[in-house]
Amino acid sequence: MKKGRILIVDDNPKNIQLLGNILNDSNYEVEIALGGNETIEWLEEEPFDLLLLDVMMPEINGFEVCKIIRSKAKFDLMPIIYISAKTDKESMVYGFEVGGQDFISKPFDTSELLARVNTHIELKKSKEGLIKINNELEKKVAERTEELQKSNDELKRITETKDKFLSFLGNEITCPLKSINQVIHTIKRSAESARLSEMITLLESSVDKLDLITNMANQITQIKSNKSVADERAFSLINVIEYTLVQLDDMLDAKNVNLKYQINSDIEIKGNKELIKNSLTGVLNVILKYIDIDETIHMFSSQNGRLTLSIESKIKDWNNKEFHELPEETLLYFSYAEIVMSFLRGEFSVKANSSSYSFVWKF
Repeated sequence: MKKGRILIVDDNPKNIQLLGNILNDSNYEVEIALGGNETIEWLEEEPFDLLLLDVMMPEINGFEVCKIIRSKAKFDLMPIIYISAKTDKESMVYGFEVGGQDFISKPFDTSELLARVNTHIELKKSKEGLIKINNELEKKVAERTEELQKSNDELKRITETKDKFLSFLGNEITCPLKSINQVIHTIKRSAESARLSEMITLLESSVDKLDLITNMANQITQIKSNKSVADERAFSLINVIEYTLVQLDDMLDAKNVNLKYQINSDIEIKGNKELIKNSLTGVLNVILKYIDIDETIHMFSSQNGRLTLSIESKIKDWNNKEFHELPEETLLYFSYAEIVMSFLRGEFSVKANSSSYSFVWKF
């Protein structure tokens, strides 16, 4: 299998022959064009992974050819490498300004040529892969959005908080997708393959968030229809809390949180373990996002007739705001916790006291 398809543009037959032999021997498929007009015709008819473009040519030089190519969006991903003896600073700057990715000076070194060709082709393939992933995600989100829309008439009969959840859901899906698009946009403009790992990490984080939101939406739909979420087995509260904290270990370390909790190890809850775990995870995510470094989180349980779990921490950024005044992204998770507790015949509430906030589950 060929490693990539390359179009060589040069009006010198000897240069073409030399480049063609080197690239063919390295398992690349090679085509040739003798000038700028022929190059445009080739590109309009067939796709290429890379363009090796001579700068000094009659009629139209390589810089102008590159400028024409970059005026057409369908060629955005195709890297262009100039091959030229003209490597003064002014020429190189102009070459990059009109859309080229790299320069190789004549006479060129074979190993350098192959290394640069390989780097740019691999980077192009990585960009194409990310775009494909993004398109698939957009399709899945569209399908899920359509499903949610079909259920909207039923959900209107749920409480105002549940309706607010769906409203915020649209915004929370949009944010991760924007991040994905920003990653792809950045990679399109960059020729540094070393940055690809960082971009993929950001993409994966956004996809994880999208998956969490979609999962929460699915559970809300199941709650309304009283399907599989109606699982009421007894389980240990302390085990769920400890599991949740392990999942959030990186965030806890990043903020150097001082975690203090007093939970009776004998306490058991009868209800859906997954829903309560997700409820705790969502609220703790919000707390860890907004608290200061080196802050303390208190967790404790009490039982006066009914079991109560409380989480307390100082959150200065909220400035003693009321529940409805908090950032919408936080209300999404609080709304989810409220819906879950209502379904489990319990209560969830947020209480403000100066810069300190209490998050309370009553079972």
